[in-house]
Amino acid sequence: MKATSNPDFRPLYVQVMEIISKRIEKGEWSPGEALPAEPKFAEQLGVSQGTVRKALDGIARNKLVVRRQGRGTFVTEHTPDQSLFRFFRIVDGLGRPIIPQSRMLRISKGRATILHQRLLNLKKGARIWKLERVRLLRRKPMINELIILPCDLFPDLDRLDEALPNTLYEFYQRQYGISVHQAQETLRAVEAEPTDTRNIMIKRGSPMIEIRRVAKNLAGEPVELRISRLQTKGLAYQVNLT
Repeated sequence: MKATSNPDFRPLYVQVMEIISKRIEKGEWSPGEALPAEPKFAEQLGVSQGTVRKALDGIARNKLVVRRQGRGTFVTEHTPDQSLFRFFRIVDGLGRPIIPQSRMLRISKGRATILHQRLLNLKKGARIWKLERVRLLRRKPMINELIILPCDLFPDLDRLDEALPNTLYEFYQRQYGISVHQAQETLRAVEAEPTDTRNIMIKRGSPMIEIRRVAKNLAGEPVELRISRLQTKGLAYQVNLT
């Protein structure tokens, strides 16, 4: 560990957690790539192997890495299943998770609104992508969704050879090297508007849940704004508190 002019009174493993986490955030190891073995880290940082082990366990709890018994420690990689079960929280009336499908309606380019600027830390006049899609639950259109992405982070989104997949976070990571690590969500009760009635065949004024999500990368910087409007008949939003 390098000496600093200001003493750090935090436990040593916490300091090691911070050092390794920052190296992951900077992209020193790619998603899915194995980190150096614990003895190697211990040698590099001048600490005990036990300290490194405790630090890596803490980083795993923060979901930056995955510990695989007998194989090593790997940078967390988005897969379609992992993205769905971690970030999609819609269940049926019995509390059973539902696997959604998606239908893209249109992709367009525009200027960031004041809301977009505030939530995505964008400058006035910044260019954004608007992705409009419907999510189907058990083959029925149930969620009207608008996704806002900064053009600077996602260049040429409309010129890609492949169609955008159902699970976008895996696509962001694979195509642009952007890993969604955490998300902040705000829920509110709303009424169906004309766009909702057109896209998911719900009566105007019917009750809906609006889920506003700001997804953030490994460094905690916002990369996506997602507004999902869900009709409530037979569905619920489930949160597990631990």
